[in-house]
Amino acid sequence: MRIALAILIITTTAASAAAAPAIDQAKSQFADGKNAAAIRTLQQDGSPQALDLLLQQLDEQQNWRHHERDALLRALTSWPSEHERIAAALFDHWDSFVIQQHVQLVRLVGEWHLPKYAPKLAGLLSDPTQIGLYRQTLESLEKVATRECVPALIVALPNPTSDDPRFQRRHHDIIVDLLGKLGDERAVPRLIAVFEHIDNTHVWEAVSKALGRIGTEEAVAAIEAKLEANQRSERNRRAIEAGLFYATLPGARAYTEQALQSDHIQTQVTAATALGETATAQDAALLALALLHDEPFVRQAALAGVPGVLPQGREVMQRTIDQALELNRPHTAMLIAEAIGDDDRQRTARTQLDTYRKAVADEPKFHDGMGK
Repeated sequence: MRIALAILIITTTAASAAAAPAIDQAKSQFADGKNAAAIRTLQQDGSPQALDLLLQQLDEQQNWRHHERDALLRALTSWPSEHERIAAALFDHWDSFVIQQHVQLVRLVGEWHLPKYAPKLAGLLSDPTQIGLYRQTLESLEKVATRECVPALIVALPNPTSDDPRFQRRHHDIIVDLLGKLGDERAVPRLIAVFEHIDNTHVWEAVSKALGRIGTEEAVAAIEAKLEANQRSERNRRAIEAGLFYATLPGARAYTEQALQSDHIQTQVTAATALGETATAQDAALLALALLHDEPFVRQAALAGVPGVLPQGREVMQRTIDQALELNRPHTAMLIAEAIGDDDRQRTARTQLDTYRKAVADEPKFHDGMGK
């Protein structure tokens, strides 16, 4: 124990000593106003002491030239570790940065996956005039948004009927999608208001999916009411009903089952996609129906739901594998077996798939994806 401790002390001391010349050189360069050169010296050194000295420069960089400030930010944002610490220091100095640097910092929140800063980002959506920052904020929020962001997202949801400069369809869709995926019922009244006052099929579909994901009785009832009022238009009906496939309230899965048996392939795939995203143990039998569907794209979409039905639905999935093999769909069977960790069935499916491929090797139109 003493020997190991001694080795650790010697190693640490040696590393500190090795870093000292570079640190001293950088300090001298900073003192001489050679800020860019000092930053390069510290980057090349890469030691914890080098990072400490770089972070100290955040208090000094207000009086630097623009390219030097950019160099400091690039050095910190490309540091291979200590992301939490660096982000905290950068946000502490937020007001000292210019707009381009704000964009870079917002991007890092998404790249470094730092959800603690998501509410800060959501608050930035209140100013749509800085379009580059606005877009980057939405992009990062897609990766790190939390329920703490919901109030700001509700306020930021642009009104597509006004001259709101935030309204671009993609911006609107991202915010609506975030509210749906966060699943917070506080968003329901605002989403229903959009549903009721906007006459736009594309908007209806996005809002319907968000309401379905949130899945409260109020949300589902709003979708059903909108659907009832638009039965005459097949295009509108298909857009609105998409949200019902995400709802998991008792009885709501009947919509999904009915859609899987419809004669419209896009409806089938939409239902299977929603089921793949939301499936739980109670949906094992319904998921099996989708996984044994005649349409390959439906089976492919449904595969994402297999982990959601485990472990309670494992036996149902094993029977589904056996049925898929009987239907000569070894690829589907193999992917289900892989998802549930059934090695024996996976080997059986792979053998059947290899046999099938050899049998059709001379057919130029053969597709060995989900076709079999």
